[in-house]
Amino acid sequence: MTLPNESSSLTRGEKTKYRLAESMKECMCHTPVDAITVRQITENCGLTRQTFYRNFMDKFDLINWYFDKLLIKSFEYMGQGKTVQEAMQVTNKAVMEALDGLPPVKVHCSLLAEEAIHAALWDYAQKNGITIEGLEKPKDNIEEEEEEEDY
Repeated sequence: MTLPNESSSLTRGEKTKYRLAESMKECMCHTPVDAITVRQITENCGLTRQTFYRNFMDKFDLINWYFDKLLIKSFEYMGQGKTVQEAMQVTNKAVMEALDGLPPVKVHCSLLAEEAIHAALWDYAQKNGITIEGLEKPKDNIEEEEEEEDY
């Protein structure tokens, strides 16, 4: 994800954050996240470390900010012009493709997007007293189920 289409309406600070995020993405193409330094990120995009720390606490804060933006974009994209049946067909793979791929460590974000879409459809159906064929009730607490599976 590069700067959003409405980049002209972004503040200077937002543009700086996107520059840092793009630089981090470039670094991640050839270096493991744990080995990437703030210095590498800033030198790659021509900003200073001071600018980095003015916007983020550390590289993980940058990554989390960026993935928040990706998720927001994916939710906007997934809802545009979709019928209920089309929305039912949204998979985590489709989410990843819409976002131009995700690093392996963040693939779970695409699963969250898929589950969120289906949960929103369930909520809509319940509030409007309708049944959507093939739609199952979402899990109440995903973390509890994951813990049970671990034992």
